[in-house]
Amino acid sequence: MISLELIIPAALIIGGAVLLFGFRLYLVHSYQNQQVDERVDSLQYFATRLTGQLGTHDESANGIPEGTEQELELVADMYDSRILIIGPDYRIVKDTFVIDEGRYVISPEVMNAFAGTSYRRLNRDRHYLEMALPVMDTISREVTGVLFISASTMEIYKSVRELNLRVSAIVALVFLFIVLLAVLAGILIRQTFARTQQSLARIGEGSLDAPLFHSRIYEISAMTEEYEHILKRLQFQSQTREEFVSNVSHELKTPIASMKVLADSLLLQEEVPAELYRDFMTDISGELDRETQIINDLLTLSRLDHVSSDDLSLQKVDIGALIEGILKRLRPLAQQRNIELVYESMREVNAEADPIRLSLALTNLVENAIKYNHENGWVKVVCDADYRYAYIRVADSGIGIPQEALPHVFERFYRVDKARSRERGGTGLGLSIASSIVLMHGGAIRVSSTPGEGSTFTVRIPVRQM
Repeated sequence: MISLELIIPAALIIGGAVLLFGFRLYLVHSYQNQQVDERVDSLQYFATRLTGQLGTHDESANGIPEGTEQELELVADMYDSRILIIGPDYRIVKDTFVIDEGRYVISPEVMNAFAGTSYRRLNRDRHYLEMALPVMDTISREVTGVLFISASTMEIYKSVRELNLRVSAIVALVFLFIVLLAVLAGILIRQTFARTQQSLARIGEGSLDAPLFHSRIYEISAMTEEYEHILKRLQFQSQTREEFVSNVSHELKTPIASMKVLADSLLLQEEVPAELYRDFMTDISGELDRETQIINDLLTLSRLDHVSSDDLSLQKVDIGALIEGILKRLRPLAQQRNIELVYESMREVNAEADPIRLSLALTNLVENAIKYNHENGWVKVVCDADYRYAYIRVADSGIGIPQEALPHVFERFYRVDKARSRERGGTGLGLSIASSIVLMHGGAIRVSSTPGEGSTFTVRIPVRQM
């Protein structure tokens, strides 16, 4: 594994070196080309001007116009060059070095120039520039001679070398500064991650309330915030788990304690009347049924906790037919307390859902509406839909729920009135099961209630599952 505290400094150093080296090459190369181009253009200008003067008929004894010879010398000195003027017989008329005057020059460049073709060559390796331009008579437009220039570019390359040395020195200083920054960045990253790691190590040892180190580096700070969110969820889950275990222990212990009291009462009496024995056994059977219901609900919740939306057996479900089947099964329970069950369908509603799990959720809602209702009350189920969602509303005329209890009704083992809930056979898990199933379908469940007047639970599930 590669350490981040090495990767970032190394990336800074390598990236800085590449950029600085490239910048140095570009700057020196650009300067060299600019200087050479300027030298070539300048010599071209003077050469063109001199050939124009040589083509006139204002000549001196050696065939060179008056004033042009001095300009030749001046240009030769200015550009450290050698200028030759070659006459029509291929003899050198003028040599600024005064070495080869009177000699013949027969070369491809000179021959081409007499044919009317200019010649220019820049030798970058040997640092010189050559030009051969035809001298044309201004009247007859015939080539009467050739102007040949050989100029040194060595001074340009000397200035380039000096610039290269200066730029290299600056680049070296900047590179050292980048290395220093990279080292400091590595130290800062190492210290930051070390402190963050220490905080996480304390959390890993079990101290979920240990504070996390907050860095000024945005990415690390954002990562720390995400860890804090995870810790809060872990703390909440830990607290919820402790409360759940406590509630489960209490709920399971209560029926067992009741059965033990009943059984001990029977054992302490020598001759138990058959009627009393039957009553006690009926109570014990009821407590066993309640224990079984709690265990079944716990198993249902446990299975739901390990099921995701991908595990749903989705199919096209006629929500109206599903509700009618639920009401048919629960009608005998409602008739025991003379509670009227009413179903109202606004339109035919079909949705992609798991029929078994959705039926369990709606059954819990309707069964609660019946259990926590008044004698001669009513329960109304309304089904409706739009282009996105199906809506099932379960309303009752029951005892209602206090406002302070509404945020907690979907929590496991939560009861508004524990004594009344146990009397009616409630386990405190039905609404939690219903909520879990609705959420698995990508839906939502809401409750509104007025104490003494009744409650309304509204379920919303998508018509089509994504």
